[in-house]
Amino acid sequence: MRSKTTLNVNPATSFLTGIARLVDFGGSLNSRSKLERLHRDRISDRAAIESDWLAIGKDITTAISKYDQTLKSKRKVSNVR
Repeated sequence: MRSKTTLNVNPATSFLTGIARLVDFGGSLNSRSKLERLHRDRISDRAAIESDWLAIGKDITTAISKYDQTLKSKRKVSNVR
């Protein structure tokens, strides 16, 4: 079955919305889009911060692993003497 997608656009409503935006000097008609944009920005920021902390965690894990390997190799050299 094919789904039929239709846009319910009333030309009179679109025209009136356009006129309202022309005289909306305070930008009150855009407040919803501003809130949506802020929400998207917060999600993007959260994802970036999470990614940064994951990278930091991997770096710390790698550094600890290398340090452990260095200690083990020094212990082997000390035991050989």
